[in-house]
Amino acid sequence: MMMVSMRWTHLLERLKDASRLTDKQIASIEKRAVWRVKHTIALEGFRKNGEKLQLMAKNFGAGGLRVESPRRLRKAEEITLRTVQQPALTNAVQPSSNDLLVRVAWCKRRRDFPIYEVGMVFVGREMHQCMAAARFLLEECKLGIQNPREKRETPRTATREDMSGELSTADGRRMDIRVIDLSTSGALVVCDHPIERGTTVSLKIFLSLNSPPLDCTGTLVRAARQPSNTFELGIAIVDAPLNHKERLISYLSTLLKSRS
Repeated sequence: MMMVSMRWTHLLERLKDASRLTDKQIASIEKRAVWRVKHTIALEGFRKNGEKLQLMAKNFGAGGLRVESPRRLRKAEEITLRTVQQPALTNAVQPSSNDLLVRVAWCKRRRDFPIYEVGMVFVGREMHQCMAAARFLLEECKLGIQNPREKRETPRTATREDMSGELSTADGRRMDIRVIDLSTSGALVVCDHPIERGTTVSLKIFLSLNSPPLDCTGTLVRAARQPSNTFELGIAIVDAPLNHKERLISYLSTLLKSRS
């Protein structure tokens, strides 16, 4: 159980100290206990000396990401990342609120040299750094953590298993729900009773015990009976608070902090 909760960077160091493995050998036996999304995204990386690198991210996780680099990167050096969709700046690093700071965990040369594979970890576990990682994953890279194969304009965020909520309809029906995932434009929930497609519903979602519920209005766009005789409902949100997106980013940052 301790292996599951241990941060991957700590596990790397323990493996290396115990077995005297090289970075390349460690990377070859890499096994993670946290989620990792396979997705290819072009990124720009900036070294401390201002050198600009064209990188290609291949997968993302709660603790970091793996990229392909045209240059060998030093272990433990810090790199600033941003997506290439942002307006071009210069070869020098110009800080942006959307930038993300990462640290090189390992680097190995691929067979198709001069390409290098690089493992990077998000720097630190403080809340503001987790917020930056959450915004980077959700907004810049357009990644959710519920289903890596989904192609959504507004990525969905997986919820904890016990996230609950309430659903009510205009005719006075009220029922408890379990929330599976959320986005700024929709939600996937499970309840015990069927509801017709097209029904307008009011949602009350409890993101955490320490914050007020998120109140939204939506339209039921999908309903499917599950083997357990419950019903999975897809809801398109049509009206939500102004801070809806920020609260989701804050929620994801908490997940990142707990799972990294």
